[in-house]
Amino acid sequence: MKAIRIKHYKIPRYPAKLVALENPKLLEKNIPAAWKTREMAGAVAILLAANLSACNEKKSTGKETQAAIVAPVFNHGEDRAGLFGALGYIGPTTLLTEDEALKIIKEELGKNGIKLTRQNVKFEQVAIPSRSCKRKIIEKNGEKIVEEKVVTDKRKFQVFEADLVDPEKKVVVEFINEKNYFENGGMSRMGVDYDFIEAAQYLNNQIKQKGPKMYFGTFYDPGGARGSSGQLKLQIKDFVDWLKAQGVI
Repeated sequence: MKAIRIKHYKIPRYPAKLVALENPKLLEKNIPAAWKTREMAGAVAILLAANLSACNEKKSTGKETQAAIVAPVFNHGEDRAGLFGALGYIGPTTLLTEDEALKIIKEELGKNGIKLTRQNVKFEQVAIPSRSCKRKIIEKNGEKIVEEKVVTDKRKFQVFEADLVDPEKKVVVEFINEKNYFENGGMSRMGVDYDFIEAAQYLNNQIKQKGPKMYFGTFYDPGGARGSSGQLKLQIKDFVDWLKAQGVI
């Protein structure tokens, strides 16, 4: 069949690529209801990242950004651990040790060409302020309730120390668990000792604001979820897909 050059074509009713790129919130505002389930959250995050960053290729100006590029937190596993019972603190519900988790991360990312050869790398420019959750009893609609308020103390901080780094591809990852939860800005909440996803999101924001050029991903302890190692691998798989969308691998 002979190829014939098209001279005229109708403008499509759906938003074209350039329209979507000029309006970054367009895709977010028009996500189908069926895509908003927990199972689809990781896939949607990757889709948005691919459309709003990797597809938006521009000619080099010699002034490329030196800011950190941060992956979203991929939700697989229990987001909270360490529940309080009627008799007091029950204890953390973690099933994975830090060594086990880091081994899985290195192996799974290694299969995709990410060589995490450096460990416990400090980033002096990234200070993680300490946070606490203040509680007070207030009366609302005739009922007494507990109100929580997050307080950030910038005078108390920890210099961020990444678990694993690929110095060649500038991939940096952190695994948040009970051991490093508070040094990464985690805090105790009402009825919960460890809110891993909230802490991971807080760390992500700190890296975005202060981190040097890197591709950063945070994984978290899946908690008491059955098949914790499998849940962690799902987090890693989503991160790998995100790295592909960024053109890193």
